[in-house]
Amino acid sequence: MFNPRWLWAVAIVLTAFASLMLVAPITSLPFHVARNFNEGWNAYWAITAISGGHLYPPMSALVSNNYPPLSFFVLGFLGRAPADPILAGRILALASMLLVTINIVAWLSRNGVRASLALVSGAAFIITMDALAPAYIAQNDPQWFAHALMTTGMIVLWRNPRSAARLASAAIMVMLGGWVKQLLIPLPVALTVWLYSNNRRAFWQWLALLSVLGLLLFAVTFAAYGHNVIDGILWAPRRLSIKRPFMVAKTALAPLIPFLCFAAVLVRRYRASSTVTFVLNFLAIAIAVAALATTGEGVWANAAFDAAIAGCLATGLALEDITTTLSMDRARHSFLLGASVVAGLIFAFWAVSALHLNIGRLRGLPAKIEATNADIEFLRQHDARGAACQGLALCFWAGAPFNLDFFNFGQKLMTGQIPIKVCSRLFDGTQYTIIHSYSAPTAPDVLLPPACIRDIAEHYQLVRTSLNGFFLTPRSQPTVSRTGSQNLLAN
Repeated sequence: MFNPRWLWAVAIVLTAFASLMLVAPITSLPFHVARNFNEGWNAYWAITAISGGHLYPPMSALVSNNYPPLSFFVLGFLGRAPADPILAGRILALASMLLVTINIVAWLSRNGVRASLALVSGAAFIITMDALAPAYIAQNDPQWFAHALMTTGMIVLWRNPRSAARLASAAIMVMLGGWVKQLLIPLPVALTVWLYSNNRRAFWQWLALLSVLGLLLFAVTFAAYGHNVIDGILWAPRRLSIKRPFMVAKTALAPLIPFLCFAAVLVRRYRASSTVTFVLNFLAIAIAVAALATTGEGVWANAAFDAAIAGCLATGLALEDITTTLSMDRARHSFLLGASVVAGLIFAFWAVSALHLNIGRLRGLPAKIEATNADIEFLRQHDARGAACQGLALCFWAGAPFNLDFFNFGQKLMTGQIPIKVCSRLFDGTQYTIIHSYSAPTAPDVLLPPACIRDIAEHYQLVRTSLNGFFLTPRSQPTVSRTGSQNLLAN
């Protein structure tokens, strides 16, 4: 039943299928296609970083930065003129996700999983990620870069934790990953627990290295940006809700069910194998952190990426266990067989669904490209220098400065960090020549409170609708006063 040739056939078919999942994001990669808020936001901060600008503005500013600085310098360097930082960020994100996949396959192979099953797990990871969060594949966002650094650190450390050089190299990779995105703590914590259980001397060395590196990076960052960097990264206003994790779970949990089924197979070996213990600890920590992180607005399925990585590692180990056990005595292990069948059927459903959605994206790509190029030209014709876009990539490509960060500004309003009356001055028709919104003028907007929406509807009129949303200009045409994002709130 589990002839190696059949396993290789399954691995090849799944790898080919996983490659199809990448066709749509790779095809759209070089084009001006506005995907979401993140792409333009990261591009603006990358340009700010590489040009020596103010990377962490004060809390009262209309733009905010709540990410560590490393990714912005990397992206700014890669996206230097004449390159486009959004394109550079997309390429970096795609390469990083593929590196994470390679690291998963390499880790499984090193821990006794036969090559065909390790390849199956890697292919399953790509397919699951396309079902879980397709917008994050080849998107200009630093999260995959952070995961790539951390999983590479895991590989380096796993080869020989007794080696001081490898321990130091792994600590550097993990800490740099944290300096790209601060919430990716499940893997470092799981590695620390694993070292504590298996090599106490390496554990203390590891803690010392992480502490020294963390303090050094913090000192350099604080010296460069002062207390604003602490306010931006640690105390950024964010509206919280205990209901949000359940809302996110409706989207994020279902594609991960096959991984969780295979993880359940490993529970019986939790204390018998340090490798299994590490993976299940990693998965449990990842789920806990995801549940906590998703209480804050703006965090969605990407909070489950660590859980997906851990689940994929569990899948590879479980597949090796299942194929070995069932080949010896299938009748006595109905649970293993049942878990495999259930996981396989659910995975097949999500794989077909993901392929269907990818075909739809490919078919809609020409219209999306045409609409985005027309929207960019429309912004330029209406004085893009005074534009404010919810889709920040549109403003970025049109040559507009970073005039307003709708999401973070809205969070400041909703949490009372800044008074709601600011909206009446900000959206009185004199600050912006044109506003881009994902929502219709009078429709509820998740980014801004109702008072701001009323002010916009009162002073701005709809002049264009496209696949990317709605464009509004002032009802009257006064001379626009660009007071700037740094001092408007102080007036």
